[in-house]
Amino acid sequence: MFKKIAINNGNGLKWVGMDGLVNMESSALLVIFLMIFLKWYFAVPITFIVVLSKSLFDKRGGSDKEFHDIICATIGIIIGVLLVMAMAL
Repeated sequence: MFKKIAINNGNGLKWVGMDGLVNMESSALLVIFLMIFLKWYFAVPITFIVVLSKSLFDKRGGSDKEFHDIICATIGIIIGVLLVMAMAL
């Protein structure tokens, strides 16, 4: 798995792909929505549980990209938290 990331010729978007961007966007939107009602330290674990549940569901369906999905969704969670905290300044 890590070889795939390392042997990327410097083009990170090639590894992320469209599926990764969708995972980033959906997890960022979910954490932003939850942060409207909850503190960030409740919203982040809830979002991460949803991401892990989705990855396990996909793995049961035969997908082999669960590591990729979790990494991209985690990046999306970080982006969502940073966006909300930046807007609160």
